[in-house]
Amino acid sequence: MKQLDTVFVVAGLLSLSVLVAVSSCDEGDQINEAPIKPTRQHVASALQSSHWNVAYYFKDKDETEQFTGFSFTFQGDGTVQVVRNNVTLAGSWSSFQAPSDQLKLNLEFQPVESFNLLNSDWVVVEQSDQRIRLEDVVANSEMTLERI
Repeated sequence: MKQLDTVFVVAGLLSLSVLVAVSSCDEGDQINEAPIKPTRQHVASALQSSHWNVAYYFKDKDETEQFTGFSFTFQGDGTVQVVRNNVTLAGSWSSFQAPSDQLKLNLEFQPVESFNLLNSDWVVVEQSDQRIRLEDVVANSEMTLERI
């Protein structure tokens, strides 16, 4: 009986070690959703490395659908281009550390309906590989940019 208990313990430990080894394998398609401490370099690098969309926008109510289908491309020269179908809008962006030590993302677009809502100094609340969550406390707005 003692030998059988030992076999079960050894089998259990082997199963556990295989499970741990498999779950820790690095998959090429694996996405890191863990928040990253936002810095100017992280935000700028992330924004310039991909296209983004507005996954969520809230100002008094959910207004996300106003931005559905728009793709944002952030350039290293501080310009941002927004495209949907044959419509292209131009704007500018920058990131900076505010005196309050908050990281901010400034967005400015030409006066076009809906995009006026995005003109602000947004506080970068959280960043992961796939999302950047922003808040504008003065305008009582929230926005999440998501990598496409």
